[in-house]
Formats: sequence, structure tokens, C-alpha cells
Amino acid sequence: MVTEIQRVAIYARISTEEQAKEGFSITAQLQTLQQYAQIYNWEVVDKYVDGGISGKSITS
Repeated sequence: MVTEIQRVAIYARISTEEQAKEGFSITAQLQTLQQYAQIYNWEVVDKYVDGGISGKSITS
């Protein structure tokens, strides 16, 4: 049985400095997601990074 390789995109987001300090950094998230994709033989075709802009307030 031939199985197609899944093509996926990964998304990492940090909204607060506290999250980064607790080990949820963008780098750590991307590394974990890359490892997960490798385990399942998924091809990561794109990465989306949202680094630190909170949606809490609409004012700048």
C-alpha cells in the first residue's frame, strides 16, 4: 500500500513575555512541531510565526 506524504504548514505563536520565559518560545514551538511532523512523515511546506502581538486590545 502506497501512502501519500501529507503536506502541512506549522504555526507558532507567542503573545506574552511570560510564555516565552516558561519555555513556549517560537524556537521551541517550531522545533516541537518539526519533530511531530517528522514522526508522522509529514512534509512541512510552510511555517507561520506570530511573534508577540496580542489580540487583547484593538488600540495601539
